Amino acid sequence: MGLAGLALFAVLYVYRTDWYFRIAAFFFVNPFRYPFLDLEFIPAAIDCWRHGVDVYVGTPCDVLNRPLIYSPLWLRATFLATGRGWTNWIGVTLDGLFLLSLGLLPQPRRPRELGLVIFATFSSLVVFALERGNFDLIMFLLAVVVGLSLEHSLPRRIVGYAAIMIAGLLKFYPFVLLLLLLRERLARFVAFALVAVAVMGWFVWQFHGELVRAVANLPPVDYFGDSFGAQQLPGGLPVVLAAFWNAFGLDGDALRQVLQNPAIVAVERIALGVGAIVLGARLAVAVGFRAAITALPDRELIFLMIGAALIAGCFFAGENVGYRGIHLLFALPGLLALVRAPLDGGTRTLFCWTIGALVFNLWYPTVQHLIEYADRAAPTAKWTALPGRADWIIHEAAWWWLVTVFLAVLIRFALDSTVWLTISGAVRGGPTEVPPDPAGAGRGTSLQ
Repeated sequence: MGLAGLALFAVLYVYRTDWYFRIAAFFFVNPFRYPFLDLEFIPAAIDCWRHGVDVYVGTPCDVLNRPLIYSPLWLRATFLATGRGWTNWIGVTLDGLFLLSLGLLPQPRRPRELGLVIFATFSSLVVFALERGNFDLIMFLLAVVVGLSLEHSLPRRIVGYAAIMIAGLLKFYPFVLLLLLLRERLARFVAFALVAVAVMGWFVWQFHGELVRAVANLPPVDYFGDSFGAQQLPGGLPVVLAAFWNAFGLDGDALRQVLQNPAIVAVERIALGVGAIVLGARLAVAVGFRAAITALPDRELIFLMIGAALIAGCFFAGENVGYRGIHLLFALPGLLALVRAPLDGGTRTLFCWTIGALVFNLWYPTVQHLIEYADRAAPTAKWTALPGRADWIIHEAAWWWLVTVFLAVLIRFALDSTVWLTISGAVRGGPTEVPPDPAGAGRGTSLQ
């Protein structure tokens, strides 16, 4: 279905460009005048770099003259085709590989699960990433390699860890997947961790000047844009409360000035972050939650861990453009398996709401379009901003719900890992309980 949709978009773009943009605009706001806008940026930056242009200031070879905000390693990838004539071919190939890789994820087992997976696959954020040809699609493919490798013997797992390092050196945030090293025995964990730290240390030492300049080029935070992150809610909440305050005839501007005080915003961010961690920790040690995670098949657990780590890591690291939400697709099979399992009512309800929050966030840009119609039908001018603001609050609450559950998954994974069991057993002075090797037994949270 994905490949058929890709072919349909290609035909529309060639023969009915007006319909192409009408459909694209349904999924996300303001599509560019041609597809694969993000995909052409790196080749353009490489081309300018070859000719001595300082791409950390601007990239004249790029249609938008965007400065480089990515890893300096991309500039050394001179083997990449840089002509614009290659963009469509590479973009269609990358999109096709992404769609094919979805067949390697744990598959739905019931018709309603299949319908939900299809609904999530053709969601706004996924279509956004595919239409832009964003390089997060490459990170997704490397994460699939990681997930498939960790089920097998040590040589294949090393391939998976190498894929984490490659992805991290290219786009930084995949380094969070090194958390999966906790599945190894303590000695291997230490060895692999030392290698990873050495590689990252060399990378920072070699390119620290360019890294500082790339980070400085990060765009300012847009609290109401198509993005997600821990700073969105505390940063945008003063504007939302002011809109509601004004709607009721009160002085919302004065309230906004007070709430936008940097100290107050910082306290809100800390409180939200600590609250999510505390709630996640309490959920992780709950009997029903622990039993549910422990009962997951190994493939579902691995990909749930990948999705939870990527999303939670990105969420707390900074602002993320919406298309990075494609990594939510990793978590969906595990959540469906948890709902399918024989659980108590409260635990099943928790995971059902989590799936609902996940799907809602994937479709949020389209929801925004629907909210615009509600704005137009508002009874008076002072109420016109409220439907969209209320929707924004739901969106942010859904992200915090998701991240809290994902933190609980990560904490539970760490507590059940071989490394933690080995260390805690040594501290207690008792025997160390080591789970079976999933490569041989088909299930477990650690590897021999």
